[in-house]
Amino acid sequence: MRDRSADLFKGSVVVFDKSCDVKRSRNIAVHCRLINAEQDWTVLVTMLGQPDKVNIDIRSSRRDSRGRTRFYNEQQQFSLILEGARQLFQGKDSEWIRKRIYGGFEKDLDHRYLVS
Repeated sequence: MRDRSADLFKGSVVVFDKSCDVKRSRNIAVHCRLINAEQDWTVLVTMLGQPDKVNIDIRSSRRDSRGRTRFYNEQQQFSLILEGARQLFQGKDSEWIRKRIYGGFEKDLDHRYLVS
């Protein structure tokens, strides 16, 4: 059974497996889910040093000189690593966050890169 408790919003970080659709000869995403599991921290850290910026179209509003509301479409740049970490750690206490960060370096990653 799938977890339907989390909502998908524009800017949410999604983890997926890449697969090939032979009929259409293109790549597709399978097993998609929002970033929220402990092993996702390792995924975020392994992305360090790689290009992680994405542009997302945002609709904003401003008032013109006559007081009318005008809507504009503009692009904002987001970091997948920063937004993923924010999404992963949102609502968690500091002890849980500390264990994930240090535990990831002790178990999966090279501890020489951890600045303490």
